[in-house]
Amino acid sequence: MAETPVAAMSFREQCEPYLNKWGPFRMTRDAITETAIRRFCEVAEDENPVYWDEEFAKRSRFGRIIAPPQSLFSMTFAAWWTPKHVQERLSEAIEELNRAEPEADAGGVLAVCDRFGYVVNTVAG
Repeated sequence: MAETPVAAMSFREQCEPYLNKWGPFRMTRDAITETAIRRFCEVAEDENPVYWDEEFAKRSRFGRIIAPPQSLFSMTFAAWWTPKHVQERLSEAIEELNRAEPEADAGGVLAVCDRFGYVVNTVAG
């Protein structure tokens, strides 16, 4: 059976090899704190108690205060500048995390998104 040329494949077909697989781990420079979560919720006027109330959150399926899913981008956005020694330490930690998943390939799915004109890609698990 002849292979379908990449250009003729749908977006879904081209993404298929990357679905349901872990991508490379990434880390934020700064911890996501309850203060940062509350600041985001203040701006978004999101009063969900699982973001605000520790006792309520403990009884939830999460067992703790969590950040709103819509905060993913703003909470993890790369800093404009980071001292070199902090960058190096962060890079080492990310490299260590990714050793366990040598097959993780973010570049492939991002290339598919580029071919289809998608300029912002957010994936959360």
